[in-house]
Amino acid sequence: STAGRMPEWEHKIVDSSLVVSYADGVGPLPEEMESRITSPDDVMRYAKILGHHGRRLPDSFLPLLVGQDRHFVELAHHLGGRLPSFIEESMTNPEVAYRYAKNILKRRLPESVERVFESNPRYAVAYAFEVVRAFSSPRLSDSLHNALAMHSFRHPDDGEIKRYFGEVERCSKEVV
Repeated sequence: STAGRMPEWEHKIVDSSLVVSYADGVGPLPEEMESRITSPDDVMRYAKILGHHGRRLPDSFLPLLVGQDRHFVELAHHLGGRLPSFIEESMTNPEVAYRYAKNILKRRLPESVERVFESNPRYAVAYAFEVVRAFSSPRLSDSLHNALAMHSFRHPDDGEIKRYFGEVERCSKEVV
């Protein structure tokens, strides 16, 4: 539909943010105009516009969002669930990975993505108890478990890390 559009002027709108502002007024754009949307923030603005029109963001935009953790939870909601693996694999923010696993996936992340927690014991422990544990042991992958062990040596009074190792030990005794 061209309702509200000005096709004779559209070729002059070349700036990514202006293209999205135009879309905000006229709705979904033709592919030729979409190709001018080049920044991750503008892509997410455009995704919202498309969502208001019952449309999904074209897959051609997804490579622009690799490594853009701040958009991952919102993007997953827009896509209706799990992110494509190439976007999941680009996660670097432990808080985003935790929120994504807990609220979107509702299960464990791939082990290669879990490594994001190695630098953050707070989110590693929260992930262990609120995502991994479910109804079993909160035992994390070997690399993440070992990273928490290293943190426990540097921070021996950390109650959350102590709780994690206590639960892992308790659950391993129940299995025997």
